[in-house]
Amino acid sequence: MLRVGLLTKREKNCLKYRWEFLRRNVQYMDDYIFIVRKLRIVDLIKNSHPESQKDKALKILSKWGLLNPIPPSMSFEELIESDRKTKTLYIDALLVEANAIDCFDNPDLLNDRDVFTNGRFLEIRVNMSLAKQKICDEFSLMVDRWQKRLKEIEKTFPKQKVTPRVLPRQFKHYLNVYDQYVEGVGLDDLAKKFYKHYISSHGMHYARRRAKRDLENSIELIEGGFKQIA
Repeated sequence: MLRVGLLTKREKNCLKYRWEFLRRNVQYMDDYIFIVRKLRIVDLIKNSHPESQKDKALKILSKWGLLNPIPPSMSFEELIESDRKTKTLYIDALLVEANAIDCFDNPDLLNDRDVFTNGRFLEIRVNMSLAKQKICDEFSLMVDRWQKRLKEIEKTFPKQKVTPRVLPRQFKHYLNVYDQYVEGVGLDDLAKKFYKHYISSHGMHYARRRAKRDLENSIELIEGGFKQIA
């Protein structure tokens, strides 16, 4: 996963200047040339190499706090752009600090088939040893990225009828209407009890219809609609 999307502004800023100073280091420039030209290693993360060459490269890179050789000719903004366009892993290679959120899926690669197949669930792992604020910051950034992409995809789906959200006090009212009806209270008496104010303004027939509708809603919930309460 491209970690740049999970960096807080402060972390991104620190990473930027750490790299901008490092890429100007003459010794690092020499080490980069040695790894690329002599060891013939350009990407340790994606490509496989003989163990002896790999060990030599990692030993050199560890001195600079890197996981992969990064071209010193590229600015931090160019690294981000390369990761985004050509799927290089420069930011992953530069980011050696522990991440709070570990996720192997990428919202940029999400499509409508994935949403239909896997739903809207995302599997992540959380490094609970890190500071609570760092965990919350990364989680918030991850949620923003994924929800933005999901909304883009959902715009292409056929529009569905939105079911009005029922408030808990309405559930309580439905139960009250049903329980009294079961005890033998008729629709007229239910109308008089719960819709007395409508009788004077709209008439008994209207109040009775309201009571009948509430009774039907309560029965619908009892017969399976309760599963949709969330």
